[in-house]
Order: sequence, then structure tokens, then C-alpha cells
Amino acid sequence: MGENGETYNINADSVAGSIAAVVKSEKLILLTNTTGVMHEEKLLTGLNPKRVEELINEGVIAGGMLPKTRCAVDAI
Repeated sequence: MGENGETYNINADSVAGSIAAVVKSEKLILLTNTTGVMHEEKLLTGLNPKRVEELINEGVIAGGMLPKTRCAVDAI
């Protein structure tokens, strides 16, 4: 809550990634109702920060996957 009692809507994935980075966690597990980052019906694995940024720029990573992938990159 803010100083004047206002409430804020924060993204839980972003908070989880930030906490994982600060505490130097060994793993970050994100729950989602999708398989993961998909492109042309294929699951993309082994992504690194550079590739994640490319996929965001290409529009492959969009919508609800943006905060999940960004927090994962921030955590590492």
C-alpha cells in the first residue's frame, strides 16, 4: 500500500524474478497455463538473454509471456 492507503497492482512474475535475483536463488519456477515459449508450434528451450530479446523484438514472445521471460532474464 502507498503512503495514502492506495493499493497497487503489481505483476507477480516480476516480483518473483526480482526476489530470486536478490537472494541469488538457485532456481526460479514460474507456473503458467501454457507450455512455454512457443514458435511455429515448437517449444523453444535453452534460451539466453540475447535470444529472448530477439524473440521479443520479433513478436514471438508477447502478452503474458513477456513478464515471465523478462523476470527469468532478470533473475539470471
